[in-house]
Amino acid sequence: MLVYRIEDARGYGPWSGSGTAEAYWDAAEVGTNPNDHPSPYVEGGVLYDAYVRWADGRFGCSSVEQLRDWFPCPKGREVMRQRGYRAVAYQVEPEALCEGTMQVIFQQHRAQLVKVLDLGTLQPVGNA
Repeated sequence: MLVYRIEDARGYGPWSGSGTAEAYWDAAEVGTNPNDHPSPYVEGGVLYDAYVRWADGRFGCSSVEQLRDWFPCPKGREVMRQRGYRAVAYQVEPEALCEGTMQVIFQQHRAQLVKVLDLGTLQPVGNA
């Protein structure tokens, strides 16, 4: 399965304590609904169980459309790009991921980076 996410060069996402998620929302000039961006605690179930079990668990989306739902504003994505973030796709085997209702979690060490996406358009870059 392909998993899409936004991350920095170290593989950390914008909710990793860098302040980038907040900068995104400031630039986007839209309010955020916590129900649209649930934490693993809120989403619960198998997603939360995997979050507790997997030390290298990373969150992502099951489609580009779901990624766009999480980050709908191009202006906000541009702020993330300026902070060194990029949109990527990983190939992940089914046993190394769990799907929740709003996101997926996967084991980073069992994922293969297969695409880099333009953060503005969320379309593949180059030959990817």
